[in-house]
Amino acid sequence: MGFEAVRVPDASTRIYKDECVLTFKTSESEGGLFVCMKTFLGFARMCLDAYFAKTMNDVFLRIKTTKVKKPAEEEDEADAAKKPTKMAIGVEGGFDVDDADKYEFHHEYAVVTLPDMKEYPLDSPELPDNVKASAAAIVAFDSAQFKDETAAWEEQRQVSKHAADLAQLDNGIKVPPGNYKCEKCDITDNLWLNLTDGSILCGRRFFDGSGGNNHAVDHFNETGYPLAVKLGTITPEGADVYSYAEDDMVIDPQLDKHLAHFGINILEQKKTAKTMTELEIEANERLQFEFDAIQESGVTLEPAYGPGHTGMKNLGNSCYMNTVLQVLFSLEEVAATYGTSALDRFLAKNVDNPVTDLNIQLHKVGYGLVSGDYSSPPAEEEDAPGITPRMFKDVANSGHAEFSSGRQQDAMEYWAYLMDKLQKDARKEKELDVSTLFSFDVEELVRCNASNKVRLSAHQEGHLAVPVTMELMTNKDEYDAYKARTATAGDAAKDEPVVRPAFDLSALIEASFQPQQVEDWYSPAIQAKTSCTQTQGFKTFPKYLVVAVNKFYLGDDWTPKKLDMSLHVPDELDVTHLRSKGKQEGDEDLPEEPAEQQQQQQVQLDEGMVTQLASMGFPLEGCKKAVFHNPQNYFTSESPPSHGLFCRELVEGSNSYAGPPATGMHGTA
Repeated sequence: MGFEAVRVPDASTRIYKDECVLTFKTSESEGGLFVCMKTFLGFARMCLDAYFAKTMNDVFLRIKTTKVKKPAEEEDEADAAKKPTKMAIGVEGGFDVDDADKYEFHHEYAVVTLPDMKEYPLDSPELPDNVKASAAAIVAFDSAQFKDETAAWEEQRQVSKHAADLAQLDNGIKVPPGNYKCEKCDITDNLWLNLTDGSILCGRRFFDGSGGNNHAVDHFNETGYPLAVKLGTITPEGADVYSYAEDDMVIDPQLDKHLAHFGINILEQKKTAKTMTELEIEANERLQFEFDAIQESGVTLEPAYGPGHTGMKNLGNSCYMNTVLQVLFSLEEVAATYGTSALDRFLAKNVDNPVTDLNIQLHKVGYGLVSGDYSSPPAEEEDAPGITPRMFKDVANSGHAEFSSGRQQDAMEYWAYLMDKLQKDARKEKELDVSTLFSFDVEELVRCNASNKVRLSAHQEGHLAVPVTMELMTNKDEYDAYKARTATAGDAAKDEPVVRPAFDLSALIEASFQPQQVEDWYSPAIQAKTSCTQTQGFKTFPKYLVVAVNKFYLGDDWTPKKLDMSLHVPDELDVTHLRSKGKQEGDEDLPEEPAEQQQQQQVQLDEGMVTQLASMGFPLEGCKKAVFHNPQNYFTSESPPSHGLFCRELVEGSNSYAGPPATGMHGTA
């Protein structure tokens, strides 16, 4: 095509100059990276000839990068300056995710034409103006990777919806300049000033016994006064403001006015306590100690390299995605199908842009993980290689508000999302449908306790949802003793080794298949309400069983809480005894429900409410039942779930779910 086909990009053009679109080679790799000056796609040298043969695009900007380690004293100074000051990843003041401060990078550029691989310096008189302008723009403009930087994530606080018209009581309270104490206990730190009535109360108690005695949140539950400011964090620049109604840290644009109501001049305030951000950063840094313990810190471990031992770099809160992909490609069927060359897939398909093709990017990740090409012992003082699945994240998660963001997500939610995406892609590409490796049928038998008649039904599942039952804790005595010690230890509680509730996976699975009694159930056999016994079992078994442990449980106040727990997973798990026994000899079928009864059981569920609850990890059928029996909307952002029946249905889920609306979001019983 020649120089006349070269385009000059502008600031909005997506330029792939950081990594090959078909491999994980970069400009630091041997031969450098070649950016097509027509499409602005980047290719490693090994892909260049094939791309030229397919497209006849023949003009490229070659980028070669050399990385030089900085002197030790410069690196130490850089590390000292990088101590995080905000809850962020990959941005100024946040947690660092790359090695940019450890090295200096030197770039070399040249225009290259195919098929003869002729090189031109950028100032060559042989290059026409459009080629020089294109090269200059490619060098100057940010890469597509930089524009989509998923590593850059920062905790964003929103303006509270209660701030503009916050009611403040004219009760004459004036807050003194210091010597604060909780009005209901003797705690003198972690104190919060309620901006409606001026109450000074302690914060929440944390799982390890530290924090406060929950008096501030209890006050909100009693009064509904939504906003509180943390004393000691007030400065002329602002303060930590929490909205109990919105259950989040927020911004109060009228904070100076709200504080002045209680005699506090914001301009005269100085910081005397740690902000919530500082406490969160300390908590994240303390987690490193426990992470080191999990990783057997202090023990000499032998690094593993080669096929099947390739690491994945964190893109900033992308560990949930990396975990799912590592699990998938550890399976031989997935590795055999999707672990082949992305270049071969690109050549075989009628695709112009491989970056936006999910199937090609899945092959790119798959080959990167299973081939061993990116898993070799690093040079001295170098980090282990690994792969960076940024292009896969962009195309696989495109259009999803959460997974396309840089925020942390739940791995099980992402597993279900990815299974759906890959199932659709497999139908289009006529490749292995990965979801079939994990699908199985569950058979449910409902027995009317009044007539002894039964109804047998079956449905397909992609994973086994297992609730955590607190009664099955294996270290209850040890955990209770730890809770008792930390409750009275005060500040010393943080030095206590953490004891978590421990559970055995086999016992949790076993308990989830126990028969359940369902009260207030309509029996078509006697045409009246009675009780039934519901049992379930595997009708078929999957090739690989995915178990999702639901860590939500009911607190003493009937609110669902997420459990910080440890789980023992046996090396072998035998579930063959949980196979469904079906109907027994002599069992009679329950009659079909009369049409008028079916019409009575027509339901219309709040789909958004069901989705919100399911995203928290509750069983889907439990969410449906909770919403079905909850016309008053007990669960809203302003009013967290406190209704006992509602919460019980959430946690028990489908184990006690024999009534409507079992057939779907807008279905019938």
